Amino acid sequence: MIYKKKYIVVFLLFLLFSFDTYAGDTFTLTLLHTNDIHGRAVEFYHDEWEQVAGGFARIAALAQDQRRDNPHTLLFDAGDLFSGTAECSLTQGKIMLLGAAITGYDAIALGNHEFDYGRDVLAAYIEHSSVPLLSANTFWQSTGNPFAPGYTFFEINGVSIMVVGLTTPSTPTSSHPHNTVGLRFAQPEPIVRQLQETYGDRYDIPMILSHLGLDADQQLAEAVPGIHVIVGGHSHSRLEHAIQLNDTIIAQAHQWGLYLGRIDLTIQNASIQSFTAALLPLDERVAPNPLVRSLLEDWLQPAAYDLLDETLATTAEPIARSAPWWVGDSALGNLFTDSLLWQTQADFAVYNNGGLRDDLAAGRITLRDLYRVEPFGSTIQTLKLSGHLVQQLFVHMARRGGDAVAGASYAVAGTAPQDVRIQGEPLDVGRTYTVAVSDFLAAGGSNYWMLPRGQVEQEHGLVRDGIAAFLLAHPDYEPAVDGRIRWQRP
Repeated sequence: MIYKKKYIVVFLLFLLFSFDTYAGDTFTLTLLHTNDIHGRAVEFYHDEWEQVAGGFARIAALAQDQRRDNPHTLLFDAGDLFSGTAECSLTQGKIMLLGAAITGYDAIALGNHEFDYGRDVLAAYIEHSSVPLLSANTFWQSTGNPFAPGYTFFEINGVSIMVVGLTTPSTPTSSHPHNTVGLRFAQPEPIVRQLQETYGDRYDIPMILSHLGLDADQQLAEAVPGIHVIVGGHSHSRLEHAIQLNDTIIAQAHQWGLYLGRIDLTIQNASIQSFTAALLPLDERVAPNPLVRSLLEDWLQPAAYDLLDETLATTAEPIARSAPWWVGDSALGNLFTDSLLWQTQADFAVYNNGGLRDDLAAGRITLRDLYRVEPFGSTIQTLKLSGHLVQQLFVHMARRGGDAVAGASYAVAGTAPQDVRIQGEPLDVGRTYTVAVSDFLAAGGSNYWMLPRGQVEQEHGLVRDGIAAFLLAHPDYEPAVDGRIRWQRP
């Protein structure tokens, strides 16, 4: 009996000694991350790099290499997997969820563009996705219940990690307003504080997958102490080595799956002692995972996809968007609004620059290209607006830096419109005008509050189809900057 007690005491001492050694063990926790992939499930030709890049097959291959080097590794995405390519639009995002699942993502934050196929579609994805889709600040208005799981926990080498997802509160105006009816997007700071109070004793390392944008991430880090890591998205920021603000590490990996972000945290006694961060290019030097590639390419085999590559037009010069710091019209904005005006015969047409999602390269223009520059499936609407509402419309356009227009012209002086002309004549506040816009703007998207006050006159089909028809009907059309929007000194 005495010997048994001795064995028990020795065994308990062994366990205690082992636990102390384990708890104080120093190890590296690796966080891999992407953001704003925007529908690029498969590799694509990147003009700036002049080579093929991106795609889940490359992300999977590089993530697998990193995990071989360090089994204490997690893979995250900070939102906006959806919207940006024909493949994503035609599958309503399913291709992206399939890609994320077979690539081995551990959690994904909901971005504003995850709502582009509608609230109910996304709700079904949240329920059935094998990868947690997180948003702690999105709620059903009627009940106050969470729309999605807000957080998840991971246990790595005895260390508890709480991962919280946050979605930009501007989602109701940065996705189609109809897509978020019945939902409320709360400000993030109170939500994070509440989670800290509720679960502070359950985690060692708190981190956030944030689809708020870099400025908002920095504000959050300053306002709420105790956040160890913020992996961000929404602003498409390329942070080569991450930012440390107070005690918070803030990282973001640019866009489109061009980079895999890597953060290495040195952990001792369940706390972060130091870190390093880098962006790993997903270029041709990374050989794609052949299984992931074949699974995704098999998904994309239907014959309907061949129609996407038929030539609609050719252009000698690139058709580009305006640089964000320059007020003026752009070749791509002019193409969009010229096609809307031709399709509808309205007095003038307006398109938000934020809806121009990519440039068109010189050469062939295909339907696949149009899905890339207009991935949302927006429709064309004509509205009857009073002259006073049209005046407010141009005020809003000027404050936004000069959204695209056809059938009209205006100057931007500071943030105010000057010399507004419609069909060559000065704006007359006493008459009624017909304006062609996307249904996104007609519903008040991008804070165009005055457009829902107009009277809907007619629906005219998809914006994308209207551009295709316009290009086929105008084979000699070459979009160009022609000065319909000008900057002048106030």
